[in-house]
Amino acid sequence: MICWDDRPQDVTLIERDYDELVGATSTELREKVSGIRKLRCFDLFKEIAGTSGEPKPVFRSARLEIKTYNIVGEQFAFHRALRSEEVRIQFRGKAMDMSELGNTEAEPGRVTVIPRGIAHSVVTDPVDDKTFLRLNFYSNLPWSYPTDFTRHYYDSRFEVRTKVLREAAWKRAAE
Repeated sequence: MICWDDRPQDVTLIERDYDELVGATSTELREKVSGIRKLRCFDLFKEIAGTSGEPKPVFRSARLEIKTYNIVGEQFAFHRALRSEEVRIQFRGKAMDMSELGNTEAEPGRVTVIPRGIAHSVVTDPVDDKTFLRLNFYSNLPWSYPTDFTRHYYDSRFEVRTKVLREAAWKRAAE
């Protein structure tokens, strides 16, 4: 686990034996049922998310909600979250993240934080780009992150390769 305020030297490596972990616990009392689930969060799209209304969450609990976005062009509207803070990880495509405090470019690997109450929106760059993929975390508890935003401990950039299992109907219609 890496925390927001960790420095490069704050790394702990632990080696585990796979066979001692998998199958060692169960979610049921009388039968062996693994609690481990493989979640392919970007497989859930039935339409373009973030353009009209809210996409369904990938995960929801009392304190945290996780959603994925695959917009093309501009998000439905500027909005202001009054009950949660938002952390976003850009996976694929470029975008302009807009807020009442200013705009910033987002590229794969970029993590941005929207504090509670700040109006914000996003537009893909270029506007007709269909490669945008983003994972958003909404927490009703405050996030803890470094207060010196001029320094970054890591430059986390990456490229995402997509394996299309079945082309979505909305994407075929858009081409």
